[in-house]
Amino acid sequence: MPESAAIRKNVRENCRALIVRGYDEWGRRSIAFGLQCTAFDRVLVLYEKAFDMKYAKRSKLPRGLRWDAKSPHICFSWRDERGSQHQQSTHTADPAEAMAFKLRFLREKHDVVEVRKVRSMDQSRLALATAADLYFAWKSATNSPGTIGREKRMFKQVEKFIGAKTPLRLIDVELIREYQQHRRKQISPTMRRAVSARSVNYELRLLRGVMVHANCWKGDVAERYKALKQSKDRIGRVATKEQLMKIIETARQNEYWLLAMYCAAVAAGTGCRSWEIKNLQLQDIRIADTRIRIRREIAKNRQEREPRLMALAEWVCANSSIGLRCWAQWNPIIIFCR
Repeated sequence: MPESAAIRKNVRENCRALIVRGYDEWGRRSIAFGLQCTAFDRVLVLYEKAFDMKYAKRSKLPRGLRWDAKSPHICFSWRDERGSQHQQSTHTADPAEAMAFKLRFLREKHDVVEVRKVRSMDQSRLALATAADLYFAWKSATNSPGTIGREKRMFKQVEKFIGAKTPLRLIDVELIREYQQHRRKQISPTMRRAVSARSVNYELRLLRGVMVHANCWKGDVAERYKALKQSKDRIGRVATKEQLMKIIETARQNEYWLLAMYCAAVAAGTGCRSWEIKNLQLQDIRIADTRIRIRREIAKNRQEREPRLMALAEWVCANSSIGLRCWAQWNPIIIFCR
């Protein structure tokens, strides 16, 4: 008798003897004893299966298949397109079914890889709207939802002129130039003036991103495209001492003018934005430390910070009793303190 079979027989006889002896001592030779023996047989069957997995010799498998040490099923190894190795179970112990499962699994994986390669090589037949959806979905991994939503609204102008169903391969440099001319003649509904060259360049930068993502921004379009020239803002002139004194004297004639001047001075002396200054509270201002605290709920990027008070802002915070009284009457949130 093989050694494994002998061990199995010995374990079965010893376990059953323990069960019978225990029931003999307690005197329970009823139906419960039979049910217990039946349950024991089921447990013993599971034990024998685990025993066979560990000690019994399994049948030899075809090349590429192997037995899983932690399961009664057959498994195999495969590599993805990046070269990483994975193990896949066939969920069967039949070598023929396992080989058929492996061939079907590898064929499906190969088809998915080929479709992805073809799609990445040439997407010129995609419609503009479809390509834009793929581009913004990819871009959402690195940009906030607010930025993606704003850029989608801006890109609607491009889709409206070129056509949402127009294939990318039909977009050439002449069509882009026509869009530049057409868009510059339009009047912005919010600004009440002609659309700026900066806005047009931003919209075409989005179009370029869509075509680059689809691998279509190349050749004549990439070489001949030129963005519109943007007019640079003139450099501001520094106010003279006389002009500053005149501003202060004029502002003192009206408490609201004085408050507006103080707000502008704090903005210039701290770099804070208007709504951050308007929502400052008394406990946010620390003149002794020459700092103010911008709370998270009013900060632009929702991160609390403590900008330093420059000399101009410090002067405002130290001499703003008039602004304090005026703001207290106009807004329950007080800005400045002595």
